[in-house]
Amino acid sequence: MRKYERCHQALHLWGKWGRNLCTPVSCPGERLGGRNACFSSGAIWSRGKHTDLRPHSSSLPAEYRQYLDHEVALSEDMVHKYSDLILAKINKTICELRRLFLVQDLVDSIKFAVLMWILTYVGALFNGLTLLILGLVAVFSCPIVYEKHQAQIGSQLEPCLWNAS
Repeated sequence: MRKYERCHQALHLWGKWGRNLCTPVSCPGERLGGRNACFSSGAIWSRGKHTDLRPHSSSLPAEYRQYLDHEVALSEDMVHKYSDLILAKINKTICELRRLFLVQDLVDSIKFAVLMWILTYVGALFNGLTLLILGLVAVFSCPIVYEKHQAQIGSQLEPCLWNAS
């Protein structure tokens, strides 16, 4: 059995029974053949998770029926609104990158060059998937740390917030 087939099978089983929490982490996209395989693995996992060990049952629990009855179509106004917001962000990013690459402001361009230089070393030390996992861990652990140490963190951030405005 090839590596990606074992990975897909493990993801499907994990979605059904939830026994092996390390399976998605041990399946990086580079081994599966890129982004499409990762997306398909996620889709298989999601389908396996929601079958609830009843693949041929026509009766759905009430908790799933509400999602089937809910309208999921996007309105044109919403699409136009968000596409305009995305377009504005892209244009702002392009203008900022042009300013940095064409050295309109020498100090900002040097800061950008140093940041890119540091990121080359970070990229040499860590895999992209490792950085993604570390970011995910940070997203869930930072609020807990802040909640436990709110007074100390607030006293350290207060001078910075007053000087920024």
